[in-house]
Amino acid sequence: LEGFIVMPWETETDSTGKLVAISNSVWHFAATVSDGEDGVTLSSSAVSSVGQSEAIDKTIDLSTLQRDTGYRLTRLGASVFDGKSRLGSVRLVCEDLLAIGDKAFFNSSVSRILPEEVFPNLETVGALAFQGARRFVAPKLKSVGGSAFEGGALTNFYPTTITFPMNNAVFYKQTGLRGDFVIDSPTKSIPLEFFGNCQSISSLTVNSPVETIDSWAFYHCGGRCKIYWNVPAPKTLGSCAFGTQSSTGPFAQLICSTREATEGFMKFADGTASSKEKMNFVPIELIDPKYLTRAFLGDAKRSR
Repeated sequence: LEGFIVMPWETETDSTGKLVAISNSVWHFAATVSDGEDGVTLSSSAVSSVGQSEAIDKTIDLSTLQRDTGYRLTRLGASVFDGKSRLGSVRLVCEDLLAIGDKAFFNSSVSRILPEEVFPNLETVGALAFQGARRFVAPKLKSVGGSAFEGGALTNFYPTTITFPMNNAVFYKQTGLRGDFVIDSPTKSIPLEFFGNCQSISSLTVNSPVETIDSWAFYHCGGRCKIYWNVPAPKTLGSCAFGTQSSTGPFAQLICSTREATEGFMKFADGTASSKEKMNFVPIELIDPKYLTRAFLGDAKRSR
């Protein structure tokens, strides 16, 4: 196939018969058995000296790994492609993949994961795992590390309901990220820069109790973004948690479902003049009912 590295994969074992590596004439991966006898984790990678020219700007095809070796690729280890600056894309059997480790594709030139960035069984994405990913779909996601999508190229992300524990800067500076997001996470704080500078998001609905909003969490989300706050106001608000770079806005619209929540936020906003600290409150009457999912402080129940 044009542009593909399709050489057969072979296994390497130690003196006890334990799997230690999987390789072909171009690529060499450290490998360990995981997730049952037929599951494998690939960790550090290297390109052979004779295969340097064959690896440049090509697609490495890992979808044939099970056919060639009997092992399913279930986990990509930390830094497996970190620093590989001349690789075009990676082809996987995405249905088998359960975890992608820290910095797996960081600082690499991997522009695409084929057939598409759709991972039906993926549960874990490590910190700084991707750089430049455009589309990411993983409906069973349980954990996402900090700055997982470094690079600012993300436009589509699923699940849009955030039920996994939140970490710093997961979506930071994803200026083209679109959609309506819901926070329903067990985490009691919205971390540093979590949605900071996400200028194309339509709405963010907060349904899980939050005690702290860290600095820059919703900074510069843009005037088209509506933040529907369906829980009591936080106890702590970090610097520049809301606001924008310009004194004239546009500011994201903070829409609280109760008067008490609005008053709770007002104690942080009173007397604030800096555009980096401002909040743009919207009257409760303007709330779109479809985003109101819970009742608090005696308000009538509303169904989504």
